[in-house]
Amino acid sequence: MASTKELQVPKRRARNSLSEELILDTALRIVAEGQTLSIRFVADKLNCSPMALYRHFPNKQSLVLALIDRVMEEMPLNPVGETWEERVLSWASSHLQTLQANPWAISLLMENPDPGRNVRMTGETLLRELGASKQPEERVIATFSAILALNYGWAGFTSNARTSARRTKSIVSLGSRNPSAQELPVTARYWTQITKVGTREQHLVAVSLLISGLVVNE
Repeated sequence: MASTKELQVPKRRARNSLSEELILDTALRIVAEGQTLSIRFVADKLNCSPMALYRHFPNKQSLVLALIDRVMEEMPLNPVGETWEERVLSWASSHLQTLQANPWAISLLMENPDPGRNVRMTGETLLRELGASKQPEERVIATFSAILALNYGWAGFTSNARTSARRTKSIVSLGSRNPSAQELPVTARYWTQITKVGTREQHLVAVSLLISGLVVNE
């Protein structure tokens, strides 16, 4: 027969022991592990009732937005570099690394481009540096949009471990049998660079090409 101790049901966490930080920490662990986020699941992890979480986040959407904004706290607001070009490259590199470290946030950011202050300040920083080029506003905004699109796509391509493993295996396999210059002359010509697809080096080259349109020709 089971003892009274074995049958004892764990006590629920007291409502006043919850905080937004604790809830967000728990939610972040859930999504980082690839599990589906829900108010009930977070509550179960915290050993509390869903109603206790609703005191801090009225619905799942508000929790998701706060979680995305929390992730973007990692972005530096003062990129490193002596010139605006160097600072834009620094920003783009940091932004990509943040997205790659949190692949679950990529699609959510595209669906919710303004989840909170941290995301707004991240965009403000990039706009400030691009604006230092003194180029027309339409060119600054076009470059701003292009860098964001590049980073979202690049992060989506490189951050998923399973996809990256398949891509690497495929490239290694292809690398062992270089394309025939007779059959695919253009591919063969660029093959060395093709095998570097998705690297940090190529990313910086791509961003440099985007901002080159803002550089004033002397």
